[in-house]
Amino acid sequence: MLQPLKFEVKALGDTGEVEGYASTYDLDEGGDQVVRGAFAKSLATKADGVPMLWSHDQDAPIGRWDALTENGRGLYVKGRLLLGLAKAKETYELLRERVATGLSIGYKTVRSDRDNKTGTRLLREVDLYEISVVTFPMNTGARVIAVKSEEITTEREFERFLRDAGFARERAKLYTSKGFVPAEDVRRDAERAAVSDLARFIRERAETLMIRRS
Repeated sequence: MLQPLKFEVKALGDTGEVEGYASTYDLDEGGDQVVRGAFAKSLATKADGVPMLWSHDQDAPIGRWDALTENGRGLYVKGRLLLGLAKAKETYELLRERVATGLSIGYKTVRSDRDNKTGTRLLREVDLYEISVVTFPMNTGARVIAVKSEEITTEREFERFLRDAGFARERAKLYTSKGFVPAEDVRRDAERAAVSDLARFIRERAETLMIRRS
């Protein structure tokens, strides 16, 4: 059984790390709804994670999901694209340009029933065996939270980074136009300061400016 789910890229870089929701408890367009706890037994047997495929093609593995957790919203996953593989590199480019807009879980239904009032099929237990990146979504609830960045090399990536750090679009554009420095220049002067340190620095500077203006 396949269940496509829409996602959104939030940040972009060179490491290939990705995290977000592979499944949520929302009703999908096929009339199925995953019930909280449906993945519990399956995840207990997936200590080594599950394969990351391109569009459910078993001949096109692109990485591995190695951390899978159920929470109040759905199935939260973390994994890595293996960028040494040609297909994984292609997928990375599709993610960066937001052409690929879906995740789809491959699973076997173990236990389900149907809501007689709504006709919804309730998936109470499923055996998860892969999660794919796909082009077309079915369920709009699941989202990729981040494709993590090792370095920021363009103004566009810097602006996205600021948006992810919590800045409004207008302010992110302003800081980008006034303060962007390419990663290669940063390496020469600061030995590749961590992106998290940069985010903290920007926030502290912004707060200082706000205090001074007030």
